[in-house]
Amino acid sequence: VWDFDFDSTGRLLVAGEFTSFSDTTESGLVRLSATGALDTAFAANTALTGGVIAVDALANGQILIGGTFTNSGGFLANRLDRLNADGTSDANFIPGTGMNGYVRALALDPFGNIAFTGGFTTVRDEVRYNVGRLGPNGAADALFAADTIDPLANAYGLLALPDGKFLVSGGIRAVNGALRPGVARFHGSPVRRGDVAT
Repeated sequence: VWDFDFDSTGRLLVAGEFTSFSDTTESGLVRLSATGALDTAFAANTALTGGVIAVDALANGQILIGGTFTNSGGFLANRLDRLNADGTSDANFIPGTGMNGYVRALALDPFGNIAFTGGFTTVRDEVRYNVGRLGPNGAADALFAADTIDPLANAYGLLALPDGKFLVSGGIRAVNGALRPGVARFHGSPVRRGDVAT
């Protein structure tokens, strides 16, 4: 198990790189009732090929997931997807080709954009080293260009701040040539190349 969160009705979402849960075949994400019982209806709709490392329950009942999976509910979903409350993949969320490596953490900024970290070098076929951001429905975010992080320095932690900036932690050594050992703060929307705060 990598992550967990409570959904808008108080049920527990459990994410990980497992293939079974409570003696039932499952893949990466399950939902439990207040008593710990497995929600089998949710599980039947959540068909993932690969693990889920990060889960973020949204106020509207939908669920953001990131991880190592490449398919969600029969649809291409390279490491990032948004699910409906019943576990089905949201057809309105279209992240294109997604990422070429795993997603470790997720966060929504105040504008509804989706920021994420992990171990990847492309987002929707654009160079983005380990930190990326997409629009609310998965569209490419042309305003965000964080490709100046060391490509070998995986990013793990992510925290969205109320002012639209966000903190990133991990194996970071430098950003835009400036030393940022372990943690960096990125400006929010709009973000231009070089906009990295100390």
